[in-house]
Amino acid sequence: MKSAVTESNFKGMSDEQFTREFGKPSIRIGSITLIIGFVLAFVPAFTLWLVYGVVPTPAEIAIIFTLVVSSGFAWMVVEPISYYGVLGAAGSYMAFLSGNISNMRLPCAMVAQEVTGVKPGTKEGELMATIGIAGSIVTNLIFVTLPNVFNQMTGGRFWGALFFVFMTFAALSTIIAVFENILSFAMDLWGWSRKKAVIINGIAIVILSMPCVLGFNLWSGFAPFGPGSTIQDLEDFIISNNLLPLGSLVYLLFCVTRYGWGWKNFLKEADCGDGLHFPKWSRAYVTFVLPVIVLIIFVMGYYDKFFK
Repeated sequence: MKSAVTESNFKGMSDEQFTREFGKPSIRIGSITLIIGFVLAFVPAFTLWLVYGVVPTPAEIAIIFTLVVSSGFAWMVVEPISYYGVLGAAGSYMAFLSGNISNMRLPCAMVAQEVTGVKPGTKEGELMATIGIAGSIVTNLIFVTLPNVFNQMTGGRFWGALFFVFMTFAALSTIIAVFENILSFAMDLWGWSRKKAVIINGIAIVILSMPCVLGFNLWSGFAPFGPGSTIQDLEDFIISNNLLPLGSLVYLLFCVTRYGWGWKNFLKEADCGDGLHFPKWSRAYVTFVLPVIVLIIFVMGYYDKFFK
């Protein structure tokens, strides 16, 4: 299926024209907005300091900084590298400024590329990713900002209820977009038909959702980590403390060792399309240092969970 995007004059752009008209302005605007966001992130802290006189000591700041860096540094490196091929430069700026990348921005970018028939890593793919991410950000702002506006309006409950009835359809379309990624994965990897993928994944999703559905009612007495814990805590432990760090470790080793993809093949795939290339000088860091950091995070997660 050909899309309007692939048939438009946009595809006929030279690399130089694309960089001049879309790439460089995106980088310039993205850099400015990220700097503004970085500065604004400190506004609450400075407000507590200047208005209420609350300020942590240098030792406390150092401890907090160390904890944040040690727990999040690996993701700061892995996520931009992993997501850039799909998001592109403009999409990366927007996604990392707005957050919720893996659950919202990345799926929306992939669906936008899927439905328009363009490939990630191309000029068309970057444009579609940018449009998909922009749509998801606008949707988030609507759900966060407008409820406060309706709360201050006369008859706000009526207009708010009416608005969210309409927005329910938008929410359903978002869910469909997220599920489409699951279906596409099954169809591409195993060659399933769409009907088979829908049936099997639908059954799997229903079954896997049961612990979350029943965790606060019929299964509320199940306390896997002692009094006060729930089955959701167990699910969070499995995902956050095990699958995420170990999965990122396997991904790293797969990309850089000869037993997996291999460094040269990884670079070839990562550098497809236009834009910045993956730095070759980082091989030693990605191969030896980053896996150690991920292992440290994995061990610290167990220590915090069971020994504190």
